[in-house]
Amino acid sequence: MRSATTRVGPRFRIVIPKKIRDAAGIKEGDFIEAEVRPGGILLRPKALIDRDLEAGLAEAIDDLEAGRFYGPYEDALKGLDEAVKRERERGLGSSGIPRGPRVKKLKSR
Repeated sequence: MRSATTRVGPRFRIVIPKKIRDAAGIKEGDFIEAEVRPGGILLRPKALIDRDLEAGLAEAIDDLEAGRFYGPYEDALKGLDEAVKRERERGLGSSGIPRGPRVKKLKSR
């Protein structure tokens, strides 16, 4: 595991050192979850997803697994299966929201 030391700056800001950011895949603008743990603070990348989208995706996956779909959608189903598999491999947060730096909150227009 990599580690680095940084300093708490004005207004309690910290800079995550580059080698740590790179190893964790953290990019500028990503959300970070901070959790107090015995012996320190755990920082982890956090993905945000629109709640309506989350509910819709969960319903679509349930329908797919129950065989409730229409049409010859072999390519789309294969893509959805692969996406679901990737998210399950990455793990789900306690709220059921996939964790990872690439999922961003949708902006309303």
